[in-house]
Amino acid sequence: MRPDWIFSSYLIYLATALAFIFPEVASSLEKALGFLLILMMSHSLTKLKVRGIGLGEVAEGLRLTLFHFLGLSTLLLVAMLLVGPGFRQGFMVLAVVPPAISIVVLSRLSNGRVQDSFMGLLMSYLFAFIYAPAVLHIFQGESISPFIILKPLVLYTFVPFVISRALARASFLNEKRNHLIVNSLFALLFFIIIGSRSEYILNNLRDLWVIVVIMAMLSFGLGTVIFLLRPKSLEYVFFGTYKNTSMAMVIAMTYFGPLAIVPISIRALLSPLFTIYILFLNGLTRKSRRKTLGD
Repeated sequence: MRPDWIFSSYLIYLATALAFIFPEVASSLEKALGFLLILMMSHSLTKLKVRGIGLGEVAEGLRLTLFHFLGLSTLLLVAMLLVGPGFRQGFMVLAVVPPAISIVVLSRLSNGRVQDSFMGLLMSYLFAFIYAPAVLHIFQGESISPFIILKPLVLYTFVPFVISRALARASFLNEKRNHLIVNSLFALLFFIIIGSRSEYILNNLRDLWVIVVIMAMLSFGLGTVIFLLRPKSLEYVFFGTYKNTSMAMVIAMTYFGPLAIVPISIRALLSPLFTIYILFLNGLTRKSRRKTLGD
């Protein structure tokens, strides 16, 4: 595991602790959420390049997209029935958002098929424009317009992509520096969102253990099962477990009740630990394969 990824994990947990210590400061920055998310996603997209894409990559991208939404998203929608009404909207928002952009970086780190991951990510974001309103209509009915989710999806997808093309040409923006900017912005987003809703979180601590168990099962548990079934296709582990939690948190904070951010936040807190776990597991498996071939 690279040192900058370890540092990123510590940064997120530090932001969480500070959010409970300085909730007033976090609340005062709430209006900057949308801008910070666009900035963060713009930097996240700078290293994405559409090269060497063929029909094979398109077909695999479609399979990864369907695997993500029919798998993880469906499980999240089922799991929301196990929690209280206040938290269910958080599960729903998490289900409809696309996968995390970091999947492409993780695919490269694990020597995976980067182009397949890129196509899967692109198709997932396009598919979300159909999937999200449909899910909202099914579960929310007339209580909220299903198309309300389209505005943030468009805003936080196309605007960052356009900005990222300009940032990609910046000579000073190497991968390490860009990674630090992305994780610093994510930590700031986390600080604002958790701090602004800290009172609601503290008042519902007794209900959190169920959500923690569910999210752990849908990351560590589900990820391990997928890895054991497809040890040479880590892309399926990533698409089967990762969500764009930063987008989900901002959408939940803007359009839904105060408890909606709780399950998303717990998911985000578990993500760094799961990333370390799955890359370590992948490293062990690769060493074992090399040793077997050597024997």
